[in-house]
Amino acid sequence: MRTCHVKLKRACFKVNLKALYETQAKILTKQQTIIREHTEAGR
Repeated sequence: MRTCHVKLKRACFKVNLKALYETQAKILTKQQTIIREHTEAGR
């Protein structure tokens, strides 16, 4: 996380939060894909 100027702190926080959510979404998507592959292989 980059250090931000006080005035920009709120905007930077929003950007960091958005990046965090996107990273988590990518990880979840990857996990769901793996689970789906395992489920189909187990049938």
